[in-house]
Amino acid sequence: MDPVLAQIYREHPNTACFSGGVDSLIVTIATCYIFVAVAFGAFFLGFIYITINRSKFTANTYRLQMMLFWSLIAQMAAFVVFMLIPGTVYLGGATLKFRNLPKISVICFFFFVSHTTVDSLMVLFFIKPYRRAVFYNVKRIFASSQFVDRTSMSVSEREIVKENTLTRVRPAVSRKD
Repeated sequence: MDPVLAQIYREHPNTACFSGGVDSLIVTIATCYIFVAVAFGAFFLGFIYITINRSKFTANTYRLQMMLFWSLIAQMAAFVVFMLIPGTVYLGGATLKFRNLPKISVICFFFFVSHTTVDSLMVLFFIKPYRRAVFYNVKRIFASSQFVDRTSMSVSEREIVKENTLTRVRPAVSRKD
């Protein structure tokens, strides 16, 4: 039994909020279903790959199809890593009598929450027009920063930069006394 649950049972023997056990048949069926679903997914990905390669596409259409195919593979891999494996560990933990199940639950929950972010990043990375747009915007943000390298400037250029900086910082309030 998990040490945390054992201590709760010792301190509060009439506690009824925890079940006495988990039906191992249900967890086994769920785990088998998950692995069968992953096997079918891999089979269909192979079928899609063969279909793309056998089709008579133009070069641009073929590149687009392969780009989308690799994006789909990455998304399915992220789904397996961030949802199915932690879900199997989470569901199978009680059946397999894992110790420290609350800590394992927190770790599994972290993976569940991270899946959406990783899935979005997969799309941005594997689809070339999106990747280009992200790189262009990041480059544009860094290029528009106001950092000035003063070591390679002449004295007159430094004075111009200094004047521009001071005029931007000074408030434009006129005093009338």
